[in-house]
Amino acid sequence: MKGVLTLPKNKAADFYRLDEILRHKAQYNMIYGERSNGKSYAVKEYCLKRFRDFNEEFVVIRRLKSDITKALSDLYFSDAPVEDIFGDKYNCIYTQSGRVDLAQLDEDGKKTGATLCGYVRALSEAQRYSSGAYNNVKNIVLEEFISLDGRYLPNEIMLFRHIISTIARKRDVKVFMIANTISRLSPYFREFGVKNIERQAIGTIDDYFIDGENGQIKIACEYCANTKTRSKMFFGADSKMTNEGKWLTNEYPHITLEMLEQSEEIFLFIVEFNDTRFCCRVMQNRETNAVYLYITPKTTAIKDYTTVYTNKTTDNPYYRRGLIPRTARERDILALIDSRAFFSDNLTGTEFSETVKKLKIL
Repeated sequence: MKGVLTLPKNKAADFYRLDEILRHKAQYNMIYGERSNGKSYAVKEYCLKRFRDFNEEFVVIRRLKSDITKALSDLYFSDAPVEDIFGDKYNCIYTQSGRVDLAQLDEDGKKTGATLCGYVRALSEAQRYSSGAYNNVKNIVLEEFISLDGRYLPNEIMLFRHIISTIARKRDVKVFMIANTISRLSPYFREFGVKNIERQAIGTIDDYFIDGENGQIKIACEYCANTKTRSKMFFGADSKMTNEGKWLTNEYPHITLEMLEQSEEIFLFIVEFNDTRFCCRVMQNRETNAVYLYITPKTTAIKDYTTVYTNKTTDNPYYRRGLIPRTARERDILALIDSRAFFSDNLTGTEFSETVKKLKIL
C-alpha cells in the first residue's frame, strides 16, 4: 500500500447512490454497509445505464454455482429499473444459461427482441470460463465479498484474480465489490492492503494504491453512510448491522475494571491468522487464584520469545501451528479459550472466535 486518503463523511440519504465513489475513478470499488440500503440496486442501475449509453456489458459474480441458478439470478435482477432506463424498448430482464438478456415482454408472457447485456458467473467455476470471450464487458460486480458464514472458497483470492484476468484480458474494467458489514476478517481486505478497516468511520471513502504489473491500481473503499430507512423487524446485534451499518457482532463476556484491578498477568500468548492478531493475557485473581483470559486486538509488533499460535509455518520454536497443545500446561491454558475468556469488546470476541475456528481445523 502506497497511501490512503480519507475524505469527509457523506450524509445519510434515502438509499445508497454511487455518485461519491465514482468520483474517485478507481479500478476496484469496495462498497460495504448496512443491509438493504440499495448497494446492489445502485450498481445494477449503473451497469444497465452503461449498456444503454455505451453498449458496455457486465458480469455479476457470486461465490458458488448454486448461487447462480436461473431462479436466484432472476430474483437478483427482479428489482432492476429496466423500463425507467430503456423506456418502450425493453420492459424485462432475465437470465438463461449464464446470460443476462433484456427483452420486451407482452401480455401473453412472450419475450421478443432479446438482447444480451451481461452474464452471471460463479467464482467456484472460474477455471471453466478461461476460454470465454468477454470483449464488450467493462463492468464486473462481485456480490457478498464478505461471506455471511465466514466460509470462503479454497484459494478464493486466486480464483477471483483468475476470473478478473479472464474477463478483462488486456483491457481496463471497473470492478464493484459489494457486501454487508458482517465481518472485517475478509481475505479481500488483506489482498488489497486495506489497513484502515478497523478505524474507518461510517460514511467515508478511503483510497488505497497498490502497484500492479502495468502501473498503479487504485482501490476506493466506501463504508456507506446510513440511510434514513429503518426496519422494526430486527433486534440485537443483527439490528446494528441491518439498520446502522455497524459490523455484525455476537455478545461476549466483557472484562471489567474490577477484574483487572484484582488480578495480575501470569502469562501472555498471541493468537494469529495471517495478519489478524490477538493478545491473550492469562490473568489470576490475587485473592481467589481464579484464572481467566483477557483478550484484546494485537496491534503492535510481537516481542521475541512470545508464544504464538498461528496458521503460518516457521522455524521459530515459540510459534505453534494450529491450536494443538504440546504440554499439559498448554492444554490447561488453551482450555480457557472455551471456558473463561473475557474480551475488550464484542467485535474482538466475534473476530477472535472466527480466528480460533480456523486454527482448530489446521
